[in-house]
Amino acid sequence: MASLYVIALVVIDLTSDSPTSAVKMRILEDLHPVIALKAKPYYDKDESKYLHKNVYSISESYLSPDASYTVTMFNVKRQHHRYIAHGQPDVLM
Repeated sequence: MASLYVIALVVIDLTSDSPTSAVKMRILEDLHPVIALKAKPYYDKDESKYLHKNVYSISESYLSPDASYTVTMFNVKRQHHRYIAHGQPDVLM
C-alpha cells in the first residue's frame, strides 16, 4: 500500500501542470488519498475576487495538517512551469 501511495505521489507531482492537479497533489501530500482521488476542484470566482488570489475549492472537506482549520479551499500559484496549491482557511461563510 505504501508503494502505491509513493507511485501516486510521484505521478501527480510530475503532472501538476494544471490548477486542479495541483489541488489534488496538495490533498495527497496532506495524507488524504481517498479525497484526492474523488475530488473535483473548481475555480471559486467569489473567493478569488474577495481574497485577490487564485482560489480553487472542493466539495468534501478535511482537517488541515496542523488541525487548525477545515480545508475546502486552496490558493493556487504558478511557479516555474507548474502549479502549486496551499490550503486556504475559509473566510467567507
